[in-house]
Amino acid sequence: MFDFDGSETFGLMTLHRFRMKLEVYPPAKGSHRLQIYAKPFNSSMSSYARVLRYRVDCKSVDSTVRIPIELNNPVGPSWQTEQKGFLQPSHPDAFIRTQDGRCSVSFRLIEDMDVLATLHSDDLAMTENMTRRHIFKSQLQNRIVLKIQIPQTGIFVLKIFSRSKGALDTRYMYALCYLLTCTNPVVKWPMFPEAYNAWLDSYELVEPTAGVLPANQNIRFKLKVPGVNSVFVNDKKTGALTLSTEGYWEGLFNTAGSKEIDVMIEEAPHTNRYIVILSYEVETK
Repeated sequence: MFDFDGSETFGLMTLHRFRMKLEVYPPAKGSHRLQIYAKPFNSSMSSYARVLRYRVDCKSVDSTVRIPIELNNPVGPSWQTEQKGFLQPSHPDAFIRTQDGRCSVSFRLIEDMDVLATLHSDDLAMTENMTRRHIFKSQLQNRIVLKIQIPQTGIFVLKIFSRSKGALDTRYMYALCYLLTCTNPVVKWPMFPEAYNAWLDSYELVEPTAGVLPANQNIRFKLKVPGVNSVFVNDKKTGALTLSTEGYWEGLFNTAGSKEIDVMIEEAPHTNRYIVILSYEVETK
C-alpha cells in the first residue's frame, strides 16, 4: 500500500513476485509526501506497517496524465489476484492499449465462481446499463473470457468482481482492475445485446455482437447454445436458426418492421415454452 499526500489517487501500483512498481504523478508543483506500507506475505495481519517515507519535489506537472477515479490500486493481475482465484491471465500487464477499441481478457478460474465486470470512464457519463453492456462474458469449462468494446476513444477502467457459486453471501467482491486506453478518434462501439439470466456463461455469441442493429437489413446470427431443441429470432416459423455440424445455430433475419429483436430458445420439443436469452434494438430512421 502507499499514500501520496494522504491519498492513492495520484499513483499507479503494480505487484510482481518479490517486488512492486509504483508510479506517482503529482497534481501540483512543490513538495509532496510519499509513504509506502507493507506486511509479510501470507500474513494474517489486517494492518500494514510503514516501511518507507519519501519527500517528492515536483518542478513541473504532466497535465496529459489522468488517473481515473474508479481505478483501484494495485492495478492488474498479481499474486493477490491468484489468491482470489484468477489464474493464467491473458494480459499479465496492468495496462491494455487497443487501437480499434476492442479487446478480450481471460483467466482460468481456480474454483466455481460467478464473475461480474464493469467498465468506467471519467470522460463519459455512463449509466449502470452501459457499464455492464460494453462487456460480454463467456466461459468454457474453467476459462472465463471478457470481450470489451469501448464506447469512444479515451481512458477506461475495467473492474472485475467475483463470488463463489452457492455461497450464502450473494455479494460480489472486488478482485482486480485494468487500465484500458485508446487514442483512435473514430472508435465508437455500441453496447453488446442485453443478455438475460437464461443466457449461460457456457453459451457463445459469434454474431451479431452490436446491441443495436441496422433497420431493413438481413442480419446473420451465429451462436452456440448447446442442449436445446431449437433457437429462433422473434418468431419460431420465420426466424428459426439451423444447427450446423460445428454446433452453431445460424441463419439470417431481416430487421424490417422490427423495433426490438429477441433471440429465444425452446429447451425441449413440443413444450411451446420459449425463453428469451438475448435482446437487440433496431435503429430508427
